[in-house]
Amino acid sequence: MFQIGRYIPDNALWPEEIKDVEAAFRFIDVAYHMNHRLNGAPMFDVQTGAMAEGIGHFRCARVGKRRIDVVCDTPYPSENDRGVIVGCGRRFEPTLDAVLDESQPTRLRGARSCTFITTW
Repeated sequence: MFQIGRYIPDNALWPEEIKDVEAAFRFIDVAYHMNHRLNGAPMFDVQTGAMAEGIGHFRCARVGKRRIDVVCDTPYPSENDRGVIVGCGRRFEPTLDAVLDESQPTRLRGARSCTFITTW
């Protein structure tokens, strides 16, 4: 599952204005919704900026100079989400890695989300 997620960002379109890992992580949620459909329509409308709900989100928060935490509440396995995060982050920071934050709720223990600590 990690490897599948890892290669998803390689096939996604990236806006030219994204120049760093933090901007890339903010874009993950938009890209995620752009690539899912509801009633045949993308779940993110590029023209209006409207985002449909129903598939969860990727949310990120900078914690330090070289650390960003990403919270995922998608229906996909945790390792798939970790792969997407690593694949996205390594486009801008080749040494980036992500580990599950075991101190936070995790879907592996029945929670609704997982938090990944990314460092580089």
